[in-house]
Amino acid sequence: MAPLSYETIYWIDLPICILSAIVNFLIFVAYIYFRDLRIYNFRLVFYLAISELLTCTAFMLPWWQSYEMCIAQAIILNFSGLSSILWTSVISFTIYRSVVLEKKDGWKYEMYYLLYAFGIPLSMNFLPMLTNSFGDAEGWCWITIEGGSFIKTFLGGNLWRIINYLAPLWLIIFFNFVMYLRTLAKIRRMIDNVTDEDLRKNMLYNRLKLYPLMLLICHLPVTVHRVLGFFDIVDPDKVWLTSLLASFFIILSGFLNAVVYGLTDRVKQELQKLMLATSSDESEDISFITSSEGEEKGRGSTYTI
Repeated sequence: MAPLSYETIYWIDLPICILSAIVNFLIFVAYIYFRDLRIYNFRLVFYLAISELLTCTAFMLPWWQSYEMCIAQAIILNFSGLSSILWTSVISFTIYRSVVLEKKDGWKYEMYYLLYAFGIPLSMNFLPMLTNSFGDAEGWCWITIEGGSFIKTFLGGNLWRIINYLAPLWLIIFFNFVMYLRTLAKIRRMIDNVTDEDLRKNMLYNRLKLYPLMLLICHLPVTVHRVLGFFDIVDPDKVWLTSLLASFFIILSGFLNAVVYGLTDRVKQELQKLMLATSSDESEDISFITSSEGEEKGRGSTYTI
């Protein structure tokens, strides 16, 4: 099989990238336009959508055309990739607190979450800058690797890759699995008889199982791709294959996050009312969101189970 150029991979990835951008942009617009959606848990999805939009924007850049375009893509991806992962951990922790701990005051900690999921990735961008390590990175622009001995390649790029992405990624995957397993166990205990309410909880139960699996499946290819690069065991004629799979699944992750986290029944209902200019009956929202009193008394309303 003949190797594909990075430009060809770019054009293969572009359709799913545009689709992901559109879906995340719908969430962005829904939050801005619909006042009823400006509530705590949907704000978390809104923040996640911002990170995913940045990722899509970065992958749409034709990075091979200029050095400046490459550096721009590398800086944006280094921020947005880590940020989106951190926001999934905030969402999983919020669901856990709401369902298992029965605490409805997550909005009180929103500023800390913003510093955590936006502030940390922003500050981490400065680390590769210290060693001028942004550049071509096997498939797209990110943190480049210097040639030479293992120590030189480790200090000249691989260390930043681990700190900026790979280590946080797998810590968050483990954390999310723990949070969701405990949450799912609690929901399972709540379902006794087959009633409408229990059916709704059962649908939520099935939906929650998707959340950690999405993160695992979509980030496994890029992990394999980067580990192969770490040990320099990729055949140069075959690196395009892991590059294609890695970039495709990263972009797909943004699309799936938007659909599963953001396009809930309530959001689709509001969008439908806007497009059709008609009112519709309220539908059950089987995501982690229904309104509660907590934030309404403080700053607005919040979403809990």
